[in-house]
Amino acid sequence: MANELGDQMIQVTTRATYISFSVMKSIIQSLLNNRYATVHGEQPLKKLTLQNRPLESVEITDKDIRAFRRQLNMYSVDFNVQKDKTTGHHTVYFKGQDVDRIHTALEKCIKKISLEKSARQPFREVVANAIQKATERNALNQNPERNQTQDRGRDEN
Repeated sequence: MANELGDQMIQVTTRATYISFSVMKSIIQSLLNNRYATVHGEQPLKKLTLQNRPLESVEITDKDIRAFRRQLNMYSVDFNVQKDKTTGHHTVYFKGQDVDRIHTALEKCIKKISLEKSARQPFREVVANAIQKATERNALNQNPERNQTQDRGRDEN
């Protein structure tokens, strides 16, 4: 009986080892197959230069870089951002073939930023509007007709 249990245990162990091996083999094969897959988006500069394409660059101010990165990722552009510490500007490197996409992304970024700036109100105007609304609400709460209509529904004892 003990020999049969030992044999079964060995068979189960070899089957589990074979399954584990086949799973690991498939994972390694998929990693090797995807090793050379093209990845789009922000990449190290070294990886960009290894793609054998001429690189172009554009300087962007510090304020606009976040919106510009989003646009570039949307358009699947391979790019790298380097910050110049002395001026605070960012230099965006990209492949020369993506010039049209970069141009479109810059246009959309500029439109979004101009819309956001035009939609903003100065802080003083926002505070003045809030004060005006508060005084109007207080005037409504002190209106005697309104207090009478609220009292009508109550039982008087």
